[in-house]
Amino acid sequence: MRLHVIAGSRDLLLPCHMAPESIERLAGDRIRVAKAGWISGRCGERYHGFLQDEPLDARTRIMGQALREEYGKRFEPLIVLPHLLDEAAPHGSSATGGSDPERRSQQTVLGEIIDSGNITHLRVMAVALPATVDPEGAWAARAGITASAAKERLGRLEATGLTPGVEKLDTEVLRLDPGSPAFEEAYTNALCQYSVSKLSPQLSDAGWETERQKLAAACSRRLLAWNDDGLIPKPHLHHDQLDGITDALLNTLLS
Repeated sequence: MRLHVIAGSRDLLLPCHMAPESIERLAGDRIRVAKAGWISGRCGERYHGFLQDEPLDARTRIMGQALREEYGKRFEPLIVLPHLLDEAAPHGSSATGGSDPERRSQQTVLGEIIDSGNITHLRVMAVALPATVDPEGAWAARAGITASAAKERLGRLEATGLTPGVEKLDTEVLRLDPGSPAFEEAYTNALCQYSVSKLSPQLSDAGWETERQKLAAACSRRLLAWNDDGLIPKPHLHHDQLDGITDALLNTLLS
């Protein structure tokens, strides 16, 4: 059986989750996001981080078996592990335990599913933005979210020995150009993650403690609300324009 995996980057997949329909359109025909109603009715609707929880239980083994039994000639399964690329970074989490001992790493999740699911063919994909979103090369390439950077990161992930026992491994960069499925969500996430990296030290100096994930989610809500109001960031931002958006987010957060 062939398993499709979207491996990241986290900065494009979070905090605003892509809709399952967008993910499936990106990945190709006959591909469906795998669900896990046997854990919770909400599990697997979009991403699969829940498989990291409870490292001593059997959820990854059951998921592997479910994929083997529920998918056949008509559809092929897809799982989304948004931190997988980041775990292969020089200072990322290890494949055996990650930084949180209460959770499996996403490399561990994938390995356990492969072992339990009779996976013979693995396709690992990274979503990326075109280099044109960052005409000065000042932020997107540095964050590893352009197509060329994503290709290099996939190579590092493959070099970790990710797929023992898999007969065939394909890697692919899914470039999200303006107008393509999920570009708006991915671009919003990229802007949020950049803004949070700039806002956190400013807020700290002003006496605030910050939680990165919640702060990124707050930025995402505001950017998406502005989009709905017709105020949409250009799909190519210079450094000073990006900092202007960050300042606007800061003013809104503290107003």
